[in-house]
Amino acid sequence: MSDNNESRTNQPIDSTISDRRTVLKGLGAAAIGAPLLASRRTSAGAAYDTYDDDYGTVIDVTDKGADDTGNQSVSGLVQGLLDDNGDDTLLKFPQGEYYMDEQVSMSNFNHVGIFGPEATLVPADYHNFTYADGNPSDMQLFSFGRVDNCSSNDLLFQGFEVDQTADDTGIRVIEAAVNDGLEVYEIDIYGRHDSGTYGPGRFNIRSSSGTGIVDNFRAPDGAAHVSETPNDGNLWRGPTGIVNNKHVGELTIKHCTIKGFPDNGVYADDGDGKRIIYGGLFGTSATAALRIGGIDSVVKYPTIHIDTTRPNFQKPGGIRIEDGTNVLVRDATITLDAAHEGMQGIVVMDACQSATVRNVDISSTSSEAIHGIVANPGCGPLTVEDTTIDWSPAGGYGVWIKGESSPANVTLDNVTITDGASVTGAGFREGIRNDREDTTLTDVEVTQTSSSDRHALWNRADHSHVNGGTYEAQKYGILDESGFTKYDGITAKSQRGNEGVRLLDASHDIQIYNSTLYNGIRDDGCAGLDTSNNTIK
Repeated sequence: MSDNNESRTNQPIDSTISDRRTVLKGLGAAAIGAPLLASRRTSAGAAYDTYDDDYGTVIDVTDKGADDTGNQSVSGLVQGLLDDNGDDTLLKFPQGEYYMDEQVSMSNFNHVGIFGPEATLVPADYHNFTYADGNPSDMQLFSFGRVDNCSSNDLLFQGFEVDQTADDTGIRVIEAAVNDGLEVYEIDIYGRHDSGTYGPGRFNIRSSSGTGIVDNFRAPDGAAHVSETPNDGNLWRGPTGIVNNKHVGELTIKHCTIKGFPDNGVYADDGDGKRIIYGGLFGTSATAALRIGGIDSVVKYPTIHIDTTRPNFQKPGGIRIEDGTNVLVRDATITLDAAHEGMQGIVVMDACQSATVRNVDISSTSSEAIHGIVANPGCGPLTVEDTTIDWSPAGGYGVWIKGESSPANVTLDNVTITDGASVTGAGFREGIRNDREDTTLTDVEVTQTSSSDRHALWNRADHSHVNGGTYEAQKYGILDESGFTKYDGITAKSQRGNEGVRLLDASHDIQIYNSTLYNGIRDDGCAGLDTSNNTIK
């Protein structure tokens, strides 16, 4: 049912840990270093009494008359149990199927749990679900807390499978806004979301000191574009997998599987909070598999594979760093194999104040022209280090640094770009295209030898610094039309026997020192060329 190759069974937390809040508070720091602690779910049915001692009121919903055969709706009964018992209440769903045709909600609460380690929720289809506030897009099974004037804390939601395999069925399983203490574990959603309504999860921490975790939330079957659904005309594009957009605290999204959504896979943007996306499997979603923003946010260990070509999906990509400050993407694997022209492995948008990409592997065999890493013109300082781009699409830059007059510098350090395919008439032939002043390339290795049209580096920006590294391509290793750029300790080579470096007539005040240049330099009119201590081979 799921193609998640991570274990569906979490390891138990040490039995001496009785305070879940203490565990939760430590998750954010753990995400930066050691692997995170797992939830206390062990295997299906084995932990049904795990939380009984944590709540003042514990209710088995079938003891109160809930139908566990999927024949009668339990929505009204569950809503009544929450209304009647309020805070410090755990509702437990034993093994069975629970049909729901209306939203269950709590606006203000403290310490509430919904737990069903072997339970299956069966939402009504689009035509039979009673939605709130007259908005057909806003269908959801559970809604907890309020984004505005939030006064809710401590929510546990764990252990359900959601069966939306029926036609015209797709539901927001849970929407939660709490100040602190959000815990969502082990939610498996099966069946394509083809109702055209909001996607399966929305989570927001509303206090700057609050924390939360969404762990093993899986929706591998994706969703239909809204134009293919009964809700056509009421939603733009269609659902997003996970939404985190009114957030000021810290949220960890761990080991989730999100694939095939016509909007973003994960939208963790807007608000000044911190997001930690840890591990997980992410597939083709329109715009981006992961869209990230915030302060000190981290994307670590995800696997992203864009391998499906779908109509109505405009330029699906890997990671989109939308905004924020000090955003870190590290230890990620991104593969772009779909035939979608213009895809990008990682794109840093204009609103991003600063970002770092570290130890990332990006590869592609797409039949379209696409790009590996793109820095948009307005983005702040960007550092890319210890990263490999294995680049074999039909065209496109391994790295494209935009922004001719941007005051923010870009640094590439120990970046390796290789290619294995020829380019089409679409162009975009260089391993690296640099348009931004004050860019620094240190120990960069670019090999672009599969096509006669390729260059390793096209430098168009003044005051650039290229220190060490190897630039080898079929046509020219380096193509320069900048001013006041210094090349120091580089190796430049043309596989066709051309000069390793070509200086166009727009270039001026160029320094090339201590370098190994195969067949020397082709000077097409550089005004002011200074060379020293170079080796010509």
